[in-house]
Amino acid sequence: NNVPINVRLTQSSALLHDIGKGHPEHACHAAELLASLELPRMGYITGCHSGFALSQGLCDYLGADELAAKVVFIADKFVGSNSGNNLVTINERFDAARRRFGENPDAARRIEHLHNEARKVCAEISALLNQPIENLVLGE
Repeated sequence: NNVPINVRLTQSSALLHDIGKGHPEHACHAAELLASLELPRMGYITGCHSGFALSQGLCDYLGADELAAKVVFIADKFVGSNSGNNLVTINERFDAARRRFGENPDAARRIEHLHNEARKVCAEISALLNQPIENLVLGE
């Protein structure tokens, strides 16, 4: 309510966010692919979903679409990494990543960075919703 977000653009970007899956840096690949299809706004949004682009400053280019990018980013983190059809908490998602990749120091640092980024985005969106986003996503 009264939040400046393009719902159609956000939903479309969410549906296509993993279009680059299987490629190294799949979020950037998705962004480039969508831009080549003359969908640059959607490309920017999908490019942020892995956190790679968010941490590299792509949000500076998003302007009014920054919130859409954050919604797609955080929605992606509520889906279990092993399956596309189970919802998990943010902590469960990152705990699973730590179990899977935590032995690798570079991966462990990236996981911690993304977990912190996810916490910040959760707090920001929760403030806009006037309730914890987990309540909305997980039906609590």
